[in-house]
Amino acid sequence: MMADVAETLEKLPAIYLKLNSKRCSFGVKKGIYSGLLITKQGIRADPSKVKAVSTLRPPKTFSEMQNLNKKIAALSRFLSKSAEKTLPFVKTLKSCTSGKMVQWTKEADEDFWRMKEFLESLPTMVIPTKGETLTMYLTTSEENVSAILMAERGKKQIPVYFVSRTLHGAELKYPELEKLILAFVYAARKLRRYFQAHPI
Repeated sequence: MMADVAETLEKLPAIYLKLNSKRCSFGVKKGIYSGLLITKQGIRADPSKVKAVSTLRPPKTFSEMQNLNKKIAALSRFLSKSAEKTLPFVKTLKSCTSGKMVQWTKEADEDFWRMKEFLESLPTMVIPTKGETLTMYLTTSEENVSAILMAERGKKQIPVYFVSRTLHGAELKYPELEKLILAFVYAARKLRRYFQAHPI
């Protein structure tokens, strides 16, 4: 790896590219990269993104509601069944029109505080090793489908990635087996690079 990095750095001046030293880190034990905290143990959510949600108060306006949904979406990779957990927020957002006050429901309020508690203990994800066999679990509910990709380390299974989506229109009427197939297709598209590099 070091030889590859050295070769790349040597070739940059020849093609008139410069590295921004504020955005480059080499040989560090941990660091923030693309909104993720990369450590020797695995991948964690950026603490500043978690803090941004945990310090929020329940939203009162349409823009605050949009802001909450964007911040939670940025952490969805670390949230098991994220679509299910955020559905009350999405329904609340759909029920209000731009610029008006939010009709904050009791269900949304309970889920809001539950979400904050859950964000305090987000899991550490692992990066699968080359050719490692991964296990995928699928789950469905009335309005959502979810999948989790797991890697086996020792006798423990550790998450690699969570994916989840809300069902719309005719999908809501699918029988459970079709919902499971939909969950698999959605996960296969979203996690294509894992499917290409690893047996599942």
